[in-house]
Amino acid sequence: MFGSRNIRVLYKVVTKKTRDFLFSNKFREILFFLFFVFIASVFWLLNALNYEHEDDVKVKVEVVNLPDNYVLVSDNPQYINVRVKDKGIKLLNYMFRIDGSDVVVDMGKNVSGNGSMMFKTENLIKSNSVFSQEAKIVSCSPDTFVVNYASASAVKLPVVLKSDIRADRFHYIKGVRITPDSVTAYIPDVLRDKVTSVKTVKLGASEISDSVTMQVALEQNSKIKIVPQTVSVHYDLGIYVDYSMDVPVIAANFPEGYKLRTFPPTVKVYFQVGMDEIKNIRPEDFVIVLDYNELRDIKSDKTDIRVSSSPSNVRNIRVSPESVEFLIENQGSLW
Repeated sequence: MFGSRNIRVLYKVVTKKTRDFLFSNKFREILFFLFFVFIASVFWLLNALNYEHEDDVKVKVEVVNLPDNYVLVSDNPQYINVRVKDKGIKLLNYMFRIDGSDVVVDMGKNVSGNGSMMFKTENLIKSNSVFSQEAKIVSCSPDTFVVNYASASAVKLPVVLKSDIRADRFHYIKGVRITPDSVTAYIPDVLRDKVTSVKTVKLGASEISDSVTMQVALEQNSKIKIVPQTVSVHYDLGIYVDYSMDVPVIAANFPEGYKLRTFPPTVKVYFQVGMDEIKNIRPEDFVIVLDYNELRDIKSDKTDIRVSSSPSNVRNIRVSPESVEFLIENQGSLW
C-alpha cells in the first residue's frame, strides 16, 4: 500500500513539472530555435543542390529485339556504373530514377551467324537520353558493352514441374495438368544435346484443399530462349471417403492334410479411399494371411491378424476384429 501511494505521488509530481515546462517561455524559445534551424537547413540544401556535383549513378541496361533464332551466349551486366557531373537536384533525379530512362540495346539490325556486337557505353547513354544535355559523363564501367550471340535451332522440349505442393488430409491429388506441356526452346548447336527438358520454378511447400490453377514461370537460362516463359499448372483434387469390405483370412505354408479354420472366417477391413476410386477396389486386393510356421508355436487358440498386402491408393487401414480364434485340423483331428 505504501509503495502504491508513493507511485501516485511521483506520477503527479512528474506530470505537473512536464506540464509547467511545456507551457513555459523556455520551451517556446526552444521551439522557435528549432524552427529557424529547420528553415535554414532547407535553404542551405536548396542552395547546395543548385551547384554542380559529381557522383556515381547506376543505370539499368536491357538487350532487346534479338531475333528468335538467336540467343545470347554470355551473361551481360544488368547495370552500367556511370560517374556523372551535374547539378545536385538532377543527380538526385538520376539516382532515384524519378523520370530517367534506362539504356536499351537494340539488336534488331545486323545480326547474322555467330558473333558479337560492341557498343561504346557513353554513346549508348547519350542515344537513350539517360542524362540531361548539360550533364558531363566523367567515366563509365564498363566503357564498352559487348553482346555475344549465336544462331539457335528451335526445339520442342517437355516441361517438368518442380513442386512441393500437397493436398490436405481430407483430399488427394488426382492429377496435375501442365498447359502447354512442352515449349519451344531456341538452343545453340553446342548445347542441343545437353538440354532435354525445361523446368518450372519450384513451387514451395503448401497445402491445398480444392482444385486450383496457377500460372508458373519457367526457369530461365541466359543461353537459351524459351517461348512461352510461363505455363498453366492445374491441380485436380479428389476427396477421401471411409469405406469397408469383408476380407477372408487365408492360410499359408500349411502341410498337406492340415487345414485352417478361423472364427470368424472373414474380417472387416476399414480404410480411406478416393471417392472416384472406390469402384476399382475389390476384397481380393487385400491379403490377410495366417502362416502355419507362426501358428504352430502359439500356445493360445487366438492370434492377432494384420493386412500384409493392400492397394497403393488406400490409407488408414484397420481391421475388426483385431484378432481371431483358430483351429488347425489334421485328417479329422484338431490341433
